[in-house]
Amino acid sequence: MRTLILERDMVTAISAEQLHYEIKAGDLVELDFPLEDTSRDIGVAIRAGALPSPGTIALLDDIRTVVRRHTRPEHLIA
Repeated sequence: MRTLILERDMVTAISAEQLHYEIKAGDLVELDFPLEDTSRDIGVAIRAGALPSPGTIALLDDIRTVVRRHTRPEHLIA
């Protein structure tokens, strides 16, 4: 995505945080365009039967904690 929008005359709807350095350097410009009521599903893929490392387990636990704190119960999936 980064290469496409840097090398072409394009617009994208992604978080400005993902392009922080390009915006800061003046290579890209953030447009002030409201996107009310927009959302997307985000997930984590883990290989079946894999034994996650302690760091992976800690990260997943932290993600679950933050998601539970900021998500309505009817939207949670194990």
